Amino acid sequence: MRYAIITLCLLGFGASFHLRPTAAQPAPPPQQTPTQPKATPAPDEQESVVRISTQLVQIDAVVTDKKGEHVTDLNENEIELFVDGKKQPLTFFKLVKVPVRERSPEPNKRDQTATIAVAPPNLSSNTIAPEKVARTIAFVIDDLSLSFESTHYTREALKKFVNQQMEEGDLVGIIRTGRGLGALQQFTSDKRILLTAIDKLTWNPFARNMMPQFGTGGANGVVAQPEETEEQRRQRQETQDRFDDARDTIFLTGTLGAVNFVVRGLRELPGRKMCVLVSDGLTLFSRDGTNNQQVIDNVRRLVDQANRSSVVIYSLDARGLQTLSATAADDFNGMSQEQIQDQRSQVNQQFNDSQDGLTYLARETGGFAMLNNNDLNLGVRKILKDNESYYLLGFDPDDVSFDRKYHNLRLRVTRPGVTARSRKGFFGIPDTAPRPQPKTRDEQILNALYSPFGARDLTMRMTSFFFNIDSPPKTDANVKAKKDKENKMPEGTLTFVRSLLHLEADKFTVTTTPEGK
Repeated sequence: MRYAIITLCLLGFGASFHLRPTAAQPAPPPQQTPTQPKATPAPDEQESVVRISTQLVQIDAVVTDKKGEHVTDLNENEIELFVDGKKQPLTFFKLVKVPVRERSPEPNKRDQTATIAVAPPNLSSNTIAPEKVARTIAFVIDDLSLSFESTHYTREALKKFVNQQMEEGDLVGIIRTGRGLGALQQFTSDKRILLTAIDKLTWNPFARNMMPQFGTGGANGVVAQPEETEEQRRQRQETQDRFDDARDTIFLTGTLGAVNFVVRGLRELPGRKMCVLVSDGLTLFSRDGTNNQQVIDNVRRLVDQANRSSVVIYSLDARGLQTLSATAADDFNGMSQEQIQDQRSQVNQQFNDSQDGLTYLARETGGFAMLNNNDLNLGVRKILKDNESYYLLGFDPDDVSFDRKYHNLRLRVTRPGVTARSRKGFFGIPDTAPRPQPKTRDEQILNALYSPFGARDLTMRMTSFFFNIDSPPKTDANVKAKKDKENKMPEGTLTFVRSLLHLEADKFTVTTTPEGK
């Protein structure tokens, strides 16, 4: 969704032109005349300003039939847009199709789970140009919530996506919410970098879901102690709930902040972008049933940022289908049957609340949530299919619908059996002006480093040379290589020393001596 305000200023200035005398008629000598002060023109005579302002709200929508297939033959008379219940005439209507290329043959079962990053033959490792980007996908891995089991299945689903579903023209990034991946945390079209980043995804032992479901000191209840009244146990329970709510708020704020950081980065990229949040839940409520206002405010800011950046957020619940029954890790010691049932009811409610948060975040940005499914890659396939085509709709809001408050959006398709899914609303705040282009040399270099696209104005090339010396000098490295060869090392084993040379200079000169040094 984009909002734009364009102001055009036409300035009319008065100008006087003096004709120079020709050579055939020499100019008479200048006469001295008394100088008179110039009259100050009136404000209306200095300049004439004509201001033309226009406002445009643009949204993207996916239109499907009953079978979930995309409808691409819709015309603007078959779709209606309502803002706060009031129908708005469309001033812009366009169908955008993402080109779908033929997929390469699927590798065998052994290759699907391979962790060795091999350069694919049909995908260049060079950086991609902005005009050649077909799909932009950001996988945000919420390792602040993922369990050990969820982390494993997330890695397998991402490997399957890279090996089987990633196509030429895809710009993909893998980002963690808890810990960074360094140079691997970037948008790239190189499968080798992505597979290496996937291998670096490990379980975070400091995740927020590390506490057991039942038992003393657990995240979901306290056990009555000897000689403790029911009122004392209730007070201890409330204290524990407040502590757990504060702890969850810190973790959820970190998760939402990481997603917001990704969305801001995606704003500079062209077209409609996908942000896939893989998490073990997102809770918007406290344990007493009230709203967690701090988390809800962060979600609303994230939704507004995503809508302005043309980013659609999809949620994948990495937990899959859960029975929510007791496990061996649960401690029922000292708990009555009534207390066990009460705690189990709380666990079920908290699980449902965590799924409601994922659903709300995705629905508000025009996406959907994949819940209670053990095949994470099935959710990835549905997300990719959901972005094969979409419609761009635009309307000119009036003064009432473009104030700063939140406005509800609703789409209705008049064709029977066809539905449209889009963003649920927007705040009537114009977009900020785009950042100016970098001017200085340092700004241009930093912009090229942070950009996911290649700096085509800056050429860089690396060439590798391998030398095979028949009689190498007797150095420590060569002696070790000889001993390794005597120990029957496999043929073709290369022993070498890696060195890194870093140069930072404006001007430097390299001189080669006659001896080749």
